[in-house]
Amino acid sequence: MKTRHLTRVAAAVGVAACLALSGCSNDIADSSGGSDKIIDAPVSDPADLKIAYFSAGTSNSYLQASIDEAKKVAKELGAKIDIFDGGFNAQSQFDQMQQALTSGKYNAFAVEPNDGNLVCDILTQEAPKKKVLVSVFNLPICGRATNTGVETYEPGTITYVGGQTLDVYENWVQSVIDSNEDGAKIGLISGPDLNANTIAFFKAAKAFAKEKGFEVVAQQTTDYTTPKAFNAAQTMMQANPDLDVIMSNFSGMTRGVVEAVGSKKVQIFDFGGDTWALDQVKAGALTSSVMMLPRLETRAALEGLADYVRGKDVPKFINLTESTRCPGHRSPRRTTSTSSPLSTDPRPTDAVEASMNDTTERAITANGARKVFNGSVAVHGADLEVRTGEVHALVGENGAGKSTLLGLISGRLAADGGSVEVFGHRLHGGNPRESREHGLVAVYQEAHDDSGPVCGGERLPRTGPDTGRPAGPTRDACTLRGAVRRARHPRTGRHARP
Repeated sequence: MKTRHLTRVAAAVGVAACLALSGCSNDIADSSGGSDKIIDAPVSDPADLKIAYFSAGTSNSYLQASIDEAKKVAKELGAKIDIFDGGFNAQSQFDQMQQALTSGKYNAFAVEPNDGNLVCDILTQEAPKKKVLVSVFNLPICGRATNTGVETYEPGTITYVGGQTLDVYENWVQSVIDSNEDGAKIGLISGPDLNANTIAFFKAAKAFAKEKGFEVVAQQTTDYTTPKAFNAAQTMMQANPDLDVIMSNFSGMTRGVVEAVGSKKVQIFDFGGDTWALDQVKAGALTSSVMMLPRLETRAALEGLADYVRGKDVPKFINLTESTRCPGHRSPRRTTSTSSPLSTDPRPTDAVEASMNDTTERAITANGARKVFNGSVAVHGADLEVRTGEVHALVGENGAGKSTLLGLISGRLAADGGSVEVFGHRLHGGNPRESREHGLVAVYQEAHDDSGPVCGGERLPRTGPDTGRPAGPTRDACTLRGAVRRARHPRTGRHARP
């Protein structure tokens, strides 16, 4: 896969798997009876909830989709929510929970744990004592990583929302076996060792050893990022030139696998099912993909807290693979495939359903951006959001502020008000290198490069109130190409392409 200026591929930390061809609504079948009364609800109105949302991290599109949905749900409820970035660091996340509990600011936790064992006591014992409700999602806690069904629920919490459990991974492994009648040499790529999804995946993969002709010849753990998966896949193929199959445990990683495999005849089985993955299945680059629904899972976790304070029964385990609105619900644990399409009930998906599998990443975000030159307002309160995979046109008359806004986005100019973010990083401005380091390179109509001449070039005057500096150099296309060649993608380390 080629790196583009406004596209950064990131790892997708796992959430609930709905094994269907297209997104599902939030009409979920309850998978168990209502939870026992854990504590008296601290409030009776969801609008009075003060939620601490503990994300495993914030650095990839999957997690960002979950966080975005959490904010939406909180707004719908009228509740307060604060987001805590675990940074894929189990100890840091544990410390965040302790601080949040000690502060007394929160009456509810929504938790996507990095290490379910480490946070077991604080969530099931200490939080209830402080009258804090706990909803867990994505990754089971307290040693329940390889449990299935209601056994993924841990007493002391309100509910566990998931679907990416051991039985789902067992079915995924079985799909590889069914697709290779003569056996296969297999490589496995997953996330961190302590991650519950990695534990379940590797346990399910032990089934290969019981099948004639099947052998797991390589097994790698990563930090869920695309470049690490790219390196892992390359290492596997170099050590095993006769490798038949690579199973990649998240679509963000699978992008790196696809790039590493290239034209080699290696089957790639993906777990993620985002828009990119489904397109790759159709194109034949992926053998199959299992769909996951970050938004639906997050919504269910927060609505579970709301229902509890309303006095409603909340299922101990909410199994997203049993959503009654998934196309193909009659056979929920199947994967999309080039030879065996999943959907047995194809129908158009509306915007709500499509959004449930929206893992596109916010590449550029401007909120109320403002820029003033010598008392003259060039940009006033500009709002802009550009997600990966999108193409936008900024249209306006001369002097409308188009170039100024581009200068703010590229980091060349510092905003006098509001904020500008590139892939979640808030820009300080005044140095284009800052944007480049976080994955964005601006290509100007006038070929210039703030980092200095590369191939020489003619010096021409640059004027206009939106430049933010005196007349300076405009250099030739050779300079521009040199600037782009020097700009490196922040994740892969590869040079950006014009």
